Amino acid sequence: GGSMIETTTKKLIGVLDFTPTWTVAAQIISMAITSESDEARNLAAKEVERMGSIIDELSATIERLKEVAA
Repeated sequence: GGSMIETTTKKLIGVLDFTPTWTVAAQIISMAITSESDEARNLAAKEVERMGSIIDELSATIERLKEVAA
């Protein structure tokens, strides 16, 4: 059962990626940092730290790739 739209939607949901871009993530964090909620500010601070770790890992990977390519 189910309509063609329902079936197509179910198939598409499996491949859609709702992960925000880095820019959008930064905008969301920026809003949370200015929030009146202590919880929102704490979560934002933790996310900034997590993003920093990811960027450090990516930078290290890029440097290793440059060395291999040289």
